[in-house]
Amino acid sequence: MVSKLDFILKKIRFGRSKAARQRRIDESFNVFARRNLNPQPNGNANGTTKEPVEPVMARGVCVHSVLPFHSATSVDHLGASGKREMHRQATNQSASSEADEFTAEELQEFAQAFKLFDKDGNNTMNIKELGVAMRTLGLNPTEEELLNMVNEYDVDGNGKIDFGEFCKMMKEMNKETDQELIRLAFKVFDKDGNGFITAQEFKHFMTTMGERFSEEEVDEIIREVDKDGDEQIDLDEFVNMVAPIVSETNKTDPFAEPPATTSAVAKTMQKHKVTVFSLDSGLDRIPEHPEAKPPKETSSDSHISHVSASSSGSESNLAFHVNDVPNIPALLLFGFQQMMICISGLLVVPYLVSNMVCAGPNTVALRVKLISATFVTSGVATILQTTLGLRLSILHGPSFAFLPALTTFANTFPCTDEINGDDWNEKILIMQGSLFVAVLVMPLLGLTGLVGQVARFIGPVTVVPLLALLTIGSVPELESKVSQHWISIVEFSTLILLVIFLEETRVPIPYFSFKDRSFRVVRMRLFGQFPYLIGIGFAWLVCWVMTVTDLEPAGSVARTDLNTSLAVLRETPWFQVPFPGHFGMPKINAAVACGFVASCIACMIESIGDYGMCARVSEQARPPTSSINRAFVVEGFGCMLAALMGVGTGVTTYAENIAVMHVTKVTSRVTMQVAGGMLIAVGVFTKLAALLATIPEAIIGGVLGMGISMIAGVALSNLAMVDLRISRNLTIMGVAIIMGCTIPTHFELHPLATSHKQIDDILNTLLKIKMLVGGVIAFVLDNLAGGASRAQRGFVVESDDVERPSIALDGYVFPSVVNRAFLKVPSVMKLPFVPSRKSVDYTEKSRSSLSLATGAGTPI
Repeated sequence: MVSKLDFILKKIRFGRSKAARQRRIDESFNVFARRNLNPQPNGNANGTTKEPVEPVMARGVCVHSVLPFHSATSVDHLGASGKREMHRQATNQSASSEADEFTAEELQEFAQAFKLFDKDGNNTMNIKELGVAMRTLGLNPTEEELLNMVNEYDVDGNGKIDFGEFCKMMKEMNKETDQELIRLAFKVFDKDGNGFITAQEFKHFMTTMGERFSEEEVDEIIREVDKDGDEQIDLDEFVNMVAPIVSETNKTDPFAEPPATTSAVAKTMQKHKVTVFSLDSGLDRIPEHPEAKPPKETSSDSHISHVSASSSGSESNLAFHVNDVPNIPALLLFGFQQMMICISGLLVVPYLVSNMVCAGPNTVALRVKLISATFVTSGVATILQTTLGLRLSILHGPSFAFLPALTTFANTFPCTDEINGDDWNEKILIMQGSLFVAVLVMPLLGLTGLVGQVARFIGPVTVVPLLALLTIGSVPELESKVSQHWISIVEFSTLILLVIFLEETRVPIPYFSFKDRSFRVVRMRLFGQFPYLIGIGFAWLVCWVMTVTDLEPAGSVARTDLNTSLAVLRETPWFQVPFPGHFGMPKINAAVACGFVASCIACMIESIGDYGMCARVSEQARPPTSSINRAFVVEGFGCMLAALMGVGTGVTTYAENIAVMHVTKVTSRVTMQVAGGMLIAVGVFTKLAALLATIPEAIIGGVLGMGISMIAGVALSNLAMVDLRISRNLTIMGVAIIMGCTIPTHFELHPLATSHKQIDDILNTLLKIKMLVGGVIAFVLDNLAGGASRAQRGFVVESDDVERPSIALDGYVFPSVVNRAFLKVPSVMKLPFVPSRKSVDYTEKSRSSLSLATGAGTPI
């Protein structure tokens, strides 16, 4: 048994192969040393040559441990002033504490390491140089994590590490005990972070990673270790199991590192909460030849994209991060494209509602009012959500989840041959009041914090079936749009060409530089960043050409001069400002209200999935609970505004716009705020709204098809976090999808018929919503069925190993002016939809440190 436990410890500490790992460290470090320390034969830019420096081997080298190089080199190459300064700093530092006295050999080793990474030669190590040191060793810390290290050892508070502070840091790192290594090993096994290693967690680790144990062998280990017989291993039991082996291993293990450097990198990074490569694979992810992978070139995108100056060093695929602000031309184009993506959804609901209320000769005038109200409501909700709510790039628009409730409304109040002039207004008022009462559920759950608590139990196993059923439920609508005309196929094919085949093509665009007084050429990812804008424009142009040349017969849905469209354009006023209650005092119908409540619940589940999808596309961590609560408060306000404006449905997150961000790599918050502003402008300037309404309906089929396809693809990306080797996960998702299709289909063909019509209407409405039925099934089964840990179910385990964006890249945090206002009224931070006091303090402290370390002046 001792040999097996000994292997467990080796497996945790040294990865698959200590020798292979050390070779890769040596190779990576020597490449860095050759680049930065060897003399340049032809001199540098100033015509001088660098002094030769003795090459350094990497074995035993780490950023936060004593650096016992194989051959101790002198510090003469530091220069006289550098040696005096370093000796002064080290002397002052050691004088402050007897425990921090340094030997001459230690000072020599520290000086060699310090000079290696002090690139600018100013005898201090800033945050960027510390980051270079980390990444040289194959680590990937964020800017926030580097700040934590600087803050701990920066005694004089100048935001940098001088040589004296560096020496103290090295000395303290050598005081680490094996107890900390054991605790680190415990965290590797404790996947869900609850302080216990369950039999399931232990079995999963030992039977799936490295040299695999059989289940019988694992059971034997658990029986011997689990002293109290609760089928769980706590930290004390784990320490008692491993501590004797650690001591013996350090003496006899041929793979053990020297005492001065035992797992120093892993221990130090764990202490400062810096992301380290999986301990199972050691440092196997360090590239074999680091010099073979040059940095990505971004100069060609200087006019349309950039890499954030606040990047932490982690490679990002985004052209614009959440907090980035593109230049004005790009900003307007990105915002306009996002508006064009959602415009089909924004136009569908006004057309449906105006037909359902049977307005007769007033239909066109009503439609214009509804279009205006829909655009303004969507714009306001979008700006509020991106500014005060989730604070990611979210666009709100009318939710199709409310369409079944609208169908119930149409069946309850059918159109008749006799049209009373005021009947349609009465129906609008009933729709408004019923919707307003129903959507109160959303902000109520957000204000009380309940939705944030529920969201903790909604994982990928629930979200994947829900979004899959959302796309499946849209297939009939998609087919009806595409079958109208072949131009939809042209539009869809154009989008495929742009999104898949031409995404990375850089198009040369000439422009005149007034500064240089000459023509220049800039290359842009035009097709990848504006696919929908180009696709819609191209198809619209084709339809216009076919219209003016009469290639399309009169009345064809592909013509741009349809009588209905032109009538809307002619009769629409130039400006019209919608306001809540402009139809009159709302009224309530119980059956319709219950149907809207069911749709509201389905809408909330959909939004939770969309929030997570947006976070992944934006390269953000899982939304904090307070952010989710706040997002639903804002979304609920948007739904209430939509009800009072007479839109006919609540608002929801448009997954199509999230899918577009995945394609364009543009997740900037301000681009969505610009889109919201454009929506408000179009809603007020109603002639423009009417002009957009002239887009042939046949084109919408191609756009809708690509949007639904992208939703399905991004939804399936959730599976990357789910352990698909467990049949339990596969079964739940399969049952949810199949039953989510079967049950609604059955009740569409065979509606419930009891003696209570209102109950029938409510239940039939609920049971016909595919994503609601499938989502509820997946949610219940995923949370009731055992057999998998939270990590295996796809939940992100919040532990020290989880990398979070730096403060500069965190899209959820508020600006400092807002945080300072919170700090003035501490009681506000106890509300479930406001960041906690601890979170606000940490954010402001990190911003202050970042500002000081980078010399940026005042904090963000």
